[in-house]
Amino acid sequence: MNRIGRTRVLFTLLIIMVMQVVNGQGIEKEREYSGFFDSYYHRGPLSFTGGIGTSLYKGDVAKGFYGTPCIGFSLGANYKVWPRVVFGAEFQYFSLAGKSASTDSSGSSKSFTSSNWGINLYGRLYLIEDIIRRGSDRRTNKKIKPYITAGLGFIRYNSVGHSIGSASGLTPVFPVGLGIECKISSRLQIIPEFTQTFTLTDKLDGAAIKKGSDGYGMLMLKVQYSPFAPKKKKKASLAPAEPNQQREEHQEWRKKKEEPKPPVEEEHKTEEENKDGEQKEEGTDQNQNPDAPKDGTQENTEEKPTPTDK
Repeated sequence: MNRIGRTRVLFTLLIIMVMQVVNGQGIEKEREYSGFFDSYYHRGPLSFTGGIGTSLYKGDVAKGFYGTPCIGFSLGANYKVWPRVVFGAEFQYFSLAGKSASTDSSGSSKSFTSSNWGINLYGRLYLIEDIIRRGSDRRTNKKIKPYITAGLGFIRYNSVGHSIGSASGLTPVFPVGLGIECKISSRLQIIPEFTQTFTLTDKLDGAAIKKGSDGYGMLMLKVQYSPFAPKKKKKASLAPAEPNQQREEHQEWRKKKEEPKPPVEEEHKTEEENKDGEQKEEGTDQNQNPDAPKDGTQENTEEKPTPTDK
């Protein structure tokens, strides 16, 4: 398989992977629990980043700690896997340049320029995150989240040197750095980020002048957009009340409050008093006539006729 065929296969696999992730964004995810971070969380969403900034060469051909500032660009995507943890990939295109303070025998200083591109796989660990342990914790909403980042990848460099030669090739890279995620909305974030990248080559500047590998720094301003993140629900806006509506409602409330309530308690008391009075009258009647039956019926005192003798 030639180079064009391998490129097509890799591009097709990349499209399939992206489509699978995009299709999965529409499915409502279940809340999961992480015992390591002691927090509930939802995976995702898939976020896309784009940035522009300054690339700074660090190596043998530099007057100070860094060389001449150049411009750099980045495009990438990332996905939240666990609480505080995000993994992603990024494509970078940047230039490097440097000029040494010393001169050679002819009086010319050593300098170089290079154009570079590369792909990095990285991870972020957020130092501040929304920790969810109970239902009320879901109301927390951190606007600023600092993080540290680290990764690995490769770059293709092509340097053209003056008085030092030229070089080109591939080299592994290991970026480390920190950033701050500033939340604008549920789908949009602004991220200033700085990374220092270490390489395994000493020819980013075109030649191996001193011992040690060359490197570079990237100071970027990124925009992160999450098209599949849930939108924040807007509060229901009510129509403005009429100016006299509140006054009329208050007057009706006062009328209801001032209306006399029926004397329910007094009626209840009078009924109890009547019952007590009846019981007392029955008790006095029984005291006056002890022979009377308790059920209130009168005995027939008339003498029954005796049978006559035949």
